[in-house]
Amino acid sequence: METEAVPKDPNAHNYRYVEGSGTTPTCTEDGNGNEVCPYDASHTRSGVTIPALGHDYEWETTTHATCSAKGIRTGTCTRDASHTTTEDIPINPDAHDWQAAPGSVAPTCTTAGSGTVVCSYNSEHTQTASVIPALGHDSGEWHITLTAACTTTGTRQLRCTRDDAVLNTETVAALGHNVESWTQTTAPTCTTAGSETGTCTHDGSTQTRAIAIDPTAHDWNGNWEITIPPTLTGDGVETDTCAHDPSHTRTRSITTVTFDSIASLGTYLSNRSANTTATAYKVSLNVSNLGGSYATSGSLGYALNANITKYVNLDLSGSTFTEIGTYAFYSCTSLTSITIPDTVTSIGLGAFQSCTGLTSITIPNSVTSIGDSAFDRCTSLTSITIPDSVTSIQNGAFAYCTSLTAINVDAENTAYSSQDGVLFNKTKTTLIVCPAGKTGTYIIPNGVTSIGQNAFNQCAKLTSITIPEGVTSINGNYFFECSSLTSITLPSSITNISGAFEGSSTNNFKLDNLVLFICPAVTPPTIQGFSSPPPMGDGSIRYSTFDYTPNMQIKVPASSVDAYKATTGWSKWADKISAIE
Repeated sequence: METEAVPKDPNAHNYRYVEGSGTTPTCTEDGNGNEVCPYDASHTRSGVTIPALGHDYEWETTTHATCSAKGIRTGTCTRDASHTTTEDIPINPDAHDWQAAPGSVAPTCTTAGSGTVVCSYNSEHTQTASVIPALGHDSGEWHITLTAACTTTGTRQLRCTRDDAVLNTETVAALGHNVESWTQTTAPTCTTAGSETGTCTHDGSTQTRAIAIDPTAHDWNGNWEITIPPTLTGDGVETDTCAHDPSHTRTRSITTVTFDSIASLGTYLSNRSANTTATAYKVSLNVSNLGGSYATSGSLGYALNANITKYVNLDLSGSTFTEIGTYAFYSCTSLTSITIPDTVTSIGLGAFQSCTGLTSITIPNSVTSIGDSAFDRCTSLTSITIPDSVTSIQNGAFAYCTSLTAINVDAENTAYSSQDGVLFNKTKTTLIVCPAGKTGTYIIPNGVTSIGQNAFNQCAKLTSITIPEGVTSINGNYFFECSSLTSITLPSSITNISGAFEGSSTNNFKLDNLVLFICPAVTPPTIQGFSSPPPMGDGSIRYSTFDYTPNMQIKVPASSVDAYKATTGWSKWADKISAIE
């Protein structure tokens, strides 16, 4: 047998509709869309009209044909069930319904009859038979013989409709109670089921059923306990316990813990672990008074000192007291930060003295006065802001604050101002205090004509100070304990020097690093000092003016060298005096 190739027919496609590419055809309406060839998917055509599909009927006989009448069948489209049609079923000449004719012996369910039978559809159709077969029992009907109740079964019988013969007997299941409306009598909880009752519509009895445990139905005590205290490094956590089951708890985040009494704050701190300044506990206290000084039992200062290893960030903004009294927080070294309420008008003598852990303080715009030594020896305090309400700052308010680099004053303050972190009067004619943490060289601004007593006390990190023209006198321990000071330049306007360069015989108070003292005044200023040096509190001797500046050289105008060497008060250091180069 030989074969030969048939040339490719470029038109022999068998395009198929691509589902979803357009409008799908229905039984009666055309569709449109894209088609693709199953032989080569690159062969396509778009916007093609897709012919209506036509109906696809499934047929069901609705009326059977008899010996004398047509039947009917109904067709339902499988594509759209709303599309139906009917058609006739031809007469079936054999579809008779034979019944005994009058005068014949009719058959029963169980016995045969005899005689003539006639078709019930057409009386002209008859047959003569010597025996008419017994009919047999029909499918029968059910009859209730014992009614079922809610809790008891009943019975029913299937009986032939012709002779009432019992064809079958069945047990009818108990009805069970039927309650259409339930009323809760016991609410479910997170650990126990509840219950509800209702009336049965069958027998009127009261029925009870359980309500499943509700895992959300807690009975919270509302007694929140602090399980993780809030600190500077993160929020804390409070925990509440369910009265039904203590293992069921809920938690909430807290940013601070608030107390309404000093005693409750003290108890809280006593139950906390020792911490560090970096993990200080964040607490708020709302009270009407502080209870006295740190030495008074029951006072806030007393409570903090009783928990000296528990560092605290304290917010008092919700309190209502009006003053922070004398030594209220003296030596509360665990106090790291404090916010003062806006009811306070005065901060008293030594109020925060020796609070060595204090790094931050917020003074409200209600404070008018800051007392002597109020922040003395707050060695961790790096800056402080004076609000516009303050009109009085007492001497030594910021003494020995060795980390303090800036005292900032609100621009609206009418009594004080600041520049480069140094405190001045409002017009900047008087330098009141330079913070003890200031470092390096400091040139006092032009316009300053006076320098306050103790203005540079304990400025142990300053290396050079220049005093501007206009200042005529320096006195009152200006440079006490300025142990790193290497040079001082005075203005030509200076006329009086009194105790400004005091030191003592202990290393802490020596000015032995001071190597250059420049005094450009043509007329030697008056020098005043102690005629008999008094002892310091530590037993050392306190020296006056240049009594303990062993390495200092005094530079004066060349034309005035001899005058300085001959002037009382200067002549003692004649060997140190030379001309300004």
